[in-house]
Amino acid sequence: MGRTEKPLTGPTQRVELARYLRYARDAAGVTYEEMARHAVGSPATLKRTASGATVPKWQRVTEFLDALRSANRQSQYGIRTYARRRWMQARMEERGTLHLERPKPKSFVNHIDFRFGLYALYERAGAPPLHEVQEKGGAIYLPLTTLNRIVHQETLPVYRQQLSAFLHGCGMRWELGEKAWVEAYVRVTAPGADQEAGRQIVSVIRPAEIGSDFIALEWRDTAVNRGAATRRLYGGRVAAVPD
Repeated sequence: MGRTEKPLTGPTQRVELARYLRYARDAAGVTYEEMARHAVGSPATLKRTASGATVPKWQRVTEFLDALRSANRQSQYGIRTYARRRWMQARMEERGTLHLERPKPKSFVNHIDFRFGLYALYERAGAPPLHEVQEKGGAIYLPLTTLNRIVHQETLPVYRQQLSAFLHGCGMRWELGEKAWVEAYVRVTAPGADQEAGRQIVSVIRPAEIGSDFIALEWRDTAVNRGAATRRLYGGRVAAVPD
């Protein structure tokens, strides 16, 4: 099986990830050299992935597991799922966000709650590179500038499709709770729900000729006295339009 690997030291979750990768390799009964015959990287690269010296990129972990599966030619049922969980914990530990609990959309009451929930969801997904979130969710819905503002709690998704794209980019699916996020989004963006920054709803107009999904809101920001403006919601879309 080759030379004995160095003892694992360092932060708990990072060590646990490396320990699990080593365990999977030992259980498969293959060497790094054998794995490298089926991998894009060298034996040294594979060994570094399981060294525990750093938290590897998820791509490196998947390459490690793919090489392990090819070398062993056996099913990896459950291995990838558990490794992903260990990797996300290690990433959160590295970023100082292990304290973040799983967001509960049903408890959101305003924009601040929702923005923080999206931030927590992103962090619990391992804070993947924004281009990966964009690719998984759909670049047409997720401009990188918008993504950056969402993960920094500066804005909500502009419309429901963008919300779903962000959720998908973070690994969320309908059967895993996306429905609760959509319901919370509708609730916190409903007329009268936006009370952040001292905004005060002045009037609500629902033009019958356009349909029930269109709402024009006139609101006044009393905190900074910016006067009145109009906000339109269409199918969950939020856009500010000056009078």
